This record gives sequence, structure tokens and C-alpha cells, in this order.
Amino acid sequence: MPSTVEETPAICVAAKAGEISQVHEILSSNPKAACAVDPACGDRTALAAAAAAGHTEIVKALIDAGATDTVVCGWGAACHAAYRGHAEVLAALASGHGINVATAPTGASMAPLLLACLKGHLTCASLIVDAAPETLNNRDAHGRTALMLAASNGSVELVEYLVMRGAAIDEVSSEGKTALMWAIAAHKPMTVAALARLGADPEIREKPNKEAPIQPGKNRDIGDSIHDLADSRHTRDPTVKLISKYLDEWVEQRAKQPDAVAPTFGPLPWVSHAEAFVAAEAAKAEAAAAAADEASVEAPVAAAEESDIFDAEDEGTIVDEPVGGADTDGHREAEASSAIQAKEDLDDLD
Repeated sequence: MPSTVEETPAICVAAKAGEISQVHEILSSNPKAACAVDPACGDRTALAAAAAAGHTEIVKALIDAGATDTVVCGWGAACHAAYRGHAEVLAALASGHGINVATAPTGASMAPLLLACLKGHLTCASLIVDAAPETLNNRDAHGRTALMLAASNGSVELVEYLVMRGAAIDEVSSEGKTALMWAIAAHKPMTVAALARLGADPEIREKPNKEAPIQPGKNRDIGDSIHDLADSRHTRDPTVKLISKYLDEWVEQRAKQPDAVAPTFGPLPWVSHAEAFVAAEAAKAEAAAAAADEASVEAPVAAAEESDIFDAEDEGTIVDEPVGGADTDGHREAEASSAIQAKEDLDDLD
């Protein structure tokens, strides 16, 4: 029975694999192949396949041949590139198809900036924001901004960059979470501290959720605070405990000195322990290697001393080694015995 599934076009296979010479060969004989789609991937274009794989030169070749950026299932070539951190591909798409393709492709379910921030790709995010600062206002289906997604990812550098470029630090998502709350929920202590230093407001609460399970002593008419999100009473997670302790110290400090800079977050204990362990193991390995080198230098000297066949009293005397490896003393005794026998034989002749 013949198969109803269409085969993947050769140019899509070559574009995904990074076979630039094969792509050029196909395009030279059939320029329309630049617009080919792969039915096995929901009609994803060859351009999107190359962008997802990060093959910049192939992306440029396809654009030069007339390839278009078709959004499939909410994802276009720019979306794939931003999600995977391929900044050069994004730049090529912007140069060949216009900045809107790289920043706001029509029909995309999630803007490229949001995808870049979701994965913590600073270079891609900065390229997009530099080209289109208004993208800082992009939101996903849950009302999350680029800053919120970067906070959830735990990328401190990206969070700092977005705030520096003008991202509103206390904006809330559809459920009322700020970037600080998203960092707490994602267990990202360094990002929590970064947002605190950048001026995040710790007094904001989530929207009340009256459908949440009833908890003794908890008022469902008011939303969760940062302390509720970092509640360490019912968990053994050490990260949550550290975040909770930090938030308590920060809020206490703010009460005493409202204008004081938020405290820094020290190195995570388990990270410090791991670094100390690695350093100790490296020192042991270095010491062992040094000892091995010293032993390898001493061994030839010791071997040479042990192989000396001369006694001190035999110095300057050359004795031929008997065939078969007999020892030197036995050889001398045999010679002496032969001499005595020869003398006796002469005496008998006399």
C-alpha cells in the first residue's frame, strides 16, 4: 500500500544539516526550492529549519533566493533563532526581511524577545531591544513580560540589562505576580537579590485566588505576599530557606533604612562546598603527579646502582662474563680449580 506521507524536500534536509554546498547546488538548479516546506514537521520552512539549527550562511542564501518567513504553529524562523540563542541568524533575518520579522513576526504565538528571555539569551535579547525598544512591552498569553521571563530563568545579567533599558520592574502578570515573585517561585536566589538591589517593591501582593485550596489561618481574600511564596515552614528545600531568610533580612533593613541598598546574596553554601571540594581534589591530583614525576626521575638512578657488577675491590679489573649468565664468583672459582688441577698434572709428569 503506498504511503500518504510526503517526503521531506532535499533542501530542508540540507538546511537542517548545515550542508551549505548542497543548498547552493539545489538553489542554482531550482531557485523556487528556497520556499520549500517540510510536511513531516507541519510544513515548517527550510528557512525555519536553518534558523533553528543556527546555520547563518544558509539563512542568508535562502533569503537571497527569495525564501519567505512563514509562521507555522505560532513559530517563525525568528522565533526558533531567538529561542535557541542564534543572534547572528536573527541579525540576518532582520537584514534580509526587515526588523519586524526578527522582532514581531505576524502570527507568532510568542514574540522572539520573550522566547530569548525565557531561555536567558542576553545577546539575542539585546539585539532585539536595540532594534525595537518597544518590544519591552511584549507579553505572553499569561501576561508575563520579558523581565518576568528572564527572572524565572534566573539570568541576572539579562534582568539587569532589561531594567537598564527601561523594563518596568513592578509590572504584574495576569495573576498578579511581579518579576520578583516569579524569581522567588522559580527558586532563583541570585535573581531575587538582583531585583531587590534594582528597586523591586516587596510589598506588592498577588491577586486573591479564591479557588485555591483552603489553608488553616490563611485569608483567601488577600493575595500571597513574597513571604508566602517563600514560605519555608513546609519544605526541606534549602534554596527556599535561603530565599526566605534573605527576604526577612531585606524587609527588616527597609523598615529601618528605607533608602538603603538591598543586601547582597552571599555564595550558595552548596556551591562553596563544591568549589572547595574540587580545589582539594585538584591539589591532591597535583601532589600525586609531582610525586609520580619525582619517582620516575629517581628510578633510573637506582636501577643503575643496582646493576653494577663490580665490587669495590674489583675496580679496574675486567672479568669476562661466562656464557649463560653464570655469576662472577663461580667463574673465578672454576678458573682457580682448573689451575690447581693443571699444576697437579704437571707434578705427576715430574
